[in-house]
Amino acid sequence: MSRAKKQILASLACGMLCFCVPQLARSQDAPEPIAEDSAAASQGQSEADEPPPVASSEPDELAALKEQLAQTQNELDEFKSDVEGRFEMVEMLSEGSVLDVGAPRFDFYGFFDISFTKQVVDKDSFYRNMVPDRSTFVFQHLNLYFASQMTQTLDTLVELRFSFLPHGYEKYLAVPATGREYERIDNEVMDPYSSEFFDIGGVTIERARVSWTPTDWFNVMAGRFVTPFGIWNIEHSTAVVITAFHPFIQILELVPLAQTGVNIFGRFFPAEGLYLDYNLTLSNGRGPTEATYDLDDNKGVGARLHLTFQRGDFLLSFGGYGYYGGYTDVEKTIAEFEPFTVEREDTEAYSELIGTLDALFEFRGLRLQGEIVARR
Repeated sequence: MSRAKKQILASLACGMLCFCVPQLARSQDAPEPIAEDSAAASQGQSEADEPPPVASSEPDELAALKEQLAQTQNELDEFKSDVEGRFEMVEMLSEGSVLDVGAPRFDFYGFFDISFTKQVVDKDSFYRNMVPDRSTFVFQHLNLYFASQMTQTLDTLVELRFSFLPHGYEKYLAVPATGREYERIDNEVMDPYSSEFFDIGGVTIERARVSWTPTDWFNVMAGRFVTPFGIWNIEHSTAVVITAFHPFIQILELVPLAQTGVNIFGRFFPAEGLYLDYNLTLSNGRGPTEATYDLDDNKGVGARLHLTFQRGDFLLSFGGYGYYGGYTDVEKTIAEFEPFTVEREDTEAYSELIGTLDALFEFRGLRLQGEIVARR
């Protein structure tokens, strides 16, 4: 038993005994003196005729106090045992040897955003023709998260993004010289039973991964994970970083925004307030079907280092991510039926080398961040 617990139990025991001992002392005071006339009468009797002295029984009050003292001692022993058990439980929980059964095992949460925007672009700008140039309300994100903490070191996360798209997407602009007509996608359909009209939207699996996190410095993630580069892609929801539109690094996908494979990651603590994070990624790379299967044996590999210094309201971080992988697209043709033969032709194939750098500064609500990407 630790010294602190002994002191607590000793204090409680002393308090209970201090209450009981004075009561017991009062009950053990000398009995009242015998009346003089009774004493004289007794002296007149012959000592020979007197019967042998008989020990008097304890007074009822003394017996009751002794019984009360014994009961109090039993209660004190039970209280002592209960306190010891609670101390042991606290120590076990603090050491992580007992799983907190009251902790949530499953979480379901999400967010959505809506913004109002007006583009102010020069009339002759090419950009004017690529984005809505009227004042408009924009609904971009409806993301739902499903998270489960299965054990102390094993958890899983699924993020789904819902969208009204492709409704309203301008598929073709009219080109009179070629006879092509303007076409906008309308995904409105009718329920054949109720005759109700509604729009069919899209669902994107942003990520679906399982993580094993036994230590700070070594953890493993497998599945569909967000590529650990830059700032925006990691903090990619508008609930974290608010902006009118995605950065062009995201729109052009200069780096694969998500990968299917394995991500080994961890964190070191070189000094107080200083954190060094690392990631090592191995995936299908980039390709038309990479989310579900790979069309070549050239896996994408990547590595990230990120250094952060934080002290109070001040935060400064620098990071970088390097990636190398191949892209392959194929066409398959049945050449013969007997024997069944399929010929494969690579319609597109290339390798890419990508490097990114990022920096973030925060101080009392002020946030400045920047990213740069080089791709070959």
